[in-house]
Amino acid sequence: MQVLADVRGARRRRGAVFAAEFSLSHLCWLVTYPLAGWLGAAGLAPTALLLALVAAAATAGACDAPGRRATGDGW
Repeated sequence: MQVLADVRGARRRRGAVFAAEFSLSHLCWLVTYPLAGWLGAAGLAPTALLLALVAAAATAGACDAPGRRATGDGW
């Protein structure tokens, strides 16, 4: 994540950008980790499928993020 903060954030905003990325990643962990446990108790195959769909949606959202277009350099 620090690499993204270096690339996308100006030097004076680097700390804020990193904090935002860090917070977002931990929010995702806060939601998906208990979800995986609760659903995994009911069945592993449906849980794996659901979490794969969640990961695919998150990846698609990240690829379409406004910051990616603003830099003009892709990743």
